[in-house]
Amino acid sequence: MSAGDLASIKRLGEPLVLINFNNGCYGWIKMLQKLHYGGRYFSVDFDEGIDYATVAQGFGLRCFRVQHAHELRSVIGEALHAAEPAFIDVPTAYEGEEVPPVDSWLRTVEQS
Repeated sequence: MSAGDLASIKRLGEPLVLINFNNGCYGWIKMLQKLHYGGRYFSVDFDEGIDYATVAQGFGLRCFRVQHAHELRSVIGEALHAAEPAFIDVPTAYEGEEVPPVDSWLRTVEQS
């Protein structure tokens, strides 16, 4: 959704650290479809073959991919100590049973 920002981040050269919590979908849109369209999902799940760290690397960022939770602390530390922009991809599970704290969404759940 914001890949073009990666080019700007690289061009500016600031030592920013981006963390992509990758749940494989547009999570909020998918939740809306679940709440309002009976779970009929349309164009919200991503292709599992996309390597977002490689995409960010193509823009010139230093990239990391966390495979296990215990790696997160050291990877973040390494990225923070780099003197260049860094991108960390963290695969996560889709939180489909957890409704975000949006008042209208919570009311919809209560009414069902």
